[in-house]
Amino acid sequence: MAILLPSKIPAATYLFPGTYTIQLTAGNSGGNDVVVKTSYITVYPQPTINFDASQTTGCFPLPVQFTDKPFYAPGQHCVMAMGFLANGQVDSVTNPGHVYMAQGSYNVSLQATNSDGCTNTLTKPTYIQSTAVSLPALVLRRPTVAGRRPREHLTTKVRAWAH
Repeated sequence: MAILLPSKIPAATYLFPGTYTIQLTAGNSGGNDVVVKTSYITVYPQPTINFDASQTTGCFPLPVQFTDKPFYAPGQHCVMAMGFLANGQVDSVTNPGHVYMAQGSYNVSLQATNSDGCTNTLTKPTYIQSTAVSLPALVLRRPTVAGRRPREHLTTKVRAWAH
């Protein structure tokens, strides 16, 4: 299927993969002329892509292993690039891993280019959720003296661990 635009410079946009025959008709007061080109335009399919992650939520540092899941048309192969959009890092290895070092929501993209030069990009917004470690409450009590109960106690949360 093509969208045709009447013009002195003919143009068409092909919406689906396939091989197309074109016909050009030109005319003036002297008559019309028709040129047909059989199987003249070939539109290749974009690669069909998807990916999964070993985990999509957790406390940072959050190690994640990604798995590419492309679908190849017969005779096709793809070159993949995985994008970790929060920091702009791009990795072009198959099934890359990444460690998220800060709390936040992260977009992840996969771009594939097949052997025909067609490209497709899949972005999963806020796909990775990295959260802070939830630390237990720490209760400090005054020691008892000769069987007496402590007069007060202090409850606090530990905010950071020193290394």
